Amino acid sequence: MPRVLFISYSAAAGGAERLLLDWALAVPGDALVACPEGPLATQARAAGLGTLVLPGRSLALRDGAATRVRATYALLAHAREVRRLVRNLEPDLLVAWGMRTAIARRLAGAGGAYVFVHNDFAPGRLLAVAIRAAAASAALVVAPSRAVAQDLDPRGRLAGRLHVVAPGVDVDRFA
Repeated sequence: MPRVLFISYSAAAGGAERLLLDWALAVPGDALVACPEGPLATQARAAGLGTLVLPGRSLALRDGAATRVRATYALLAHAREVRRLVRNLEPDLLVAWGMRTAIARRLAGAGGAYVFVHNDFAPGRLLAVAIRAAAASAALVVAPSRAVAQDLDPRGRLAGRLHVVAPGVDVDRFA
């Protein structure tokens, strides 16, 4: 059975991370989740998924020049982690869950096929360039809405590789 490695920069357990768990649980065979310790790792373990713990880092990007410098160093460290994981685990497929992991994968020069799941709008012009470059090198790109897909690919260059997969709503959860 194929081995699929899901990597998330975030330790949170919001909507995007709930989708990550749904996807990982749907994979036939061996699925691993690599993420920082926190709610996502806890839920992945509780669901019976193999879980690799990465260092936790701030998600802040816009709190001034010092924050942007720290975010850059954190992204470079994440790129080293992605490269190491891909080299050591040799997954059949890497799923870069979120823009930071997709950018890190591109910076790492990690080989092999990968899927980029892009969950949000680009947080600025400079990052949009990096996100679009990461998407251009992905075998498949998934966005949760047409609006996010349009923001990611305004010129339609990802035609055939960019797919919108709208997340469902578990109405029973709100009973």
